[in-house]
Amino acid sequence: MTNPLFEFWLLLHVDDITKYDNEILYINDWITSSKNRRYIDKQLSNILANGYNKKNFNKEIVTKDNIDRALEQEKLFENNIEKIMDNLGSNIGDLIRNIFKT
Repeated sequence: MTNPLFEFWLLLHVDDITKYDNEILYINDWITSSKNRRYIDKQLSNILANGYNKKNFNKEIVTKDNIDRALEQEKLFENNIEKIMDNLGSNIGDLIRNIFKT
């Protein structure tokens, strides 16, 4: 589970999350100049060389280094599944770590 949306988990892969305001990430408002995009989607699009589109996944996100970055940065936010609904956070890292164990 990821709150506010799955793209938060992707942003953890590709940028230093500490440079963002947590409240702005949590609210994830619509961008005035781009009514079809929310804040986090727009950030991903700005960072990734080929942009970001929900319908056409950008494979440059999924590298070993990026996954490691996401797993570390995820620890800075709520990870408890019962608390994620009301807080900025993700517990996808738990799933990834379980997969790597097997």
